[in-house]
Amino acid sequence: MKKTFKGMTDNAKVNNRKLKSLTPIIAIILLSCFACLIYFTSPQAALITTGRYGQGTIEENKTVDSILGEEYAKERFELYFQWYNILHETGHVIVWFNSDKKPYIVDEEQLVNDFAVAFWTYYGEEKKLDDLEFIVSYALENIVRPADESTTHLDFARANWGKSDFFTFNNYGWFQFSCVNKSLSETKSLESVLTEMGVKNITIQPQQTLSYPFIGENTTEEIIGDAVSVLREWGAVIPDVYHTFDNNPNNHMVQIKRNVFGYLDKLYTPASLVDE
Repeated sequence: MKKTFKGMTDNAKVNNRKLKSLTPIIAIILLSCFACLIYFTSPQAALITTGRYGQGTIEENKTVDSILGEEYAKERFELYFQWYNILHETGHVIVWFNSDKKPYIVDEEQLVNDFAVAFWTYYGEEKKLDDLEFIVSYALENIVRPADESTTHLDFARANWGKSDFFTFNNYGWFQFSCVNKSLSETKSLESVLTEMGVKNITIQPQQTLSYPFIGENTTEEIIGDAVSVLREWGAVIPDVYHTFDNNPNNHMVQIKRNVFGYLDKLYTPASLVDE
């Protein structure tokens, strides 16, 4: 009887040691599940990043100046990237949150340029559109064409997307400027482009001019906020939008992030928040 009891005691000790050894693993699993729950239930938001003029490396700055024109490079950079391109990035957000089936990335790039041109044709100042057309034309004349004459910008992008050499200011710039040039020469209506982007139950809004006497870093968030507000009235689903600058003049993008415990509010500028 004593032997049986001792055996039971020994087994209990072994089981207790096993349980203790598993405790950290169980704790990690539970914490991971809790962290995932917090992350995936936190609201999604968009973060638009805009590159700064003249803050990159010497080589990057020289490339930008040579493509946009030395004397006027700064103002052309700011009009293109801090007025026009932020609508391009907003267009990606519209596709991601409204389309039932996302297009291939190269086709999406052309689509969001179609959108940005359509938006500013509907809401922009005529002078800025004329300046945009000039900037794009000037850039394409001064850029080193990375593909032969028989290769379109879309074919070039499809063949090189993901390669490091593709994402230089020259090569990627040629692709994007060519997209904008195509959008400007074949301007679509804002309604038709929003439909292509997956926006449902579109409500056409009255045409108006969104005027900005000065374009620069101080107006970027205002422009995004005005545009997003108008586009929501059209019926586009757009989450909270935040904005930040990057010293790399090549860095222009948008990312979808989770606003866990409101950390985006602490790190970035809220360009446009969903109305309560």
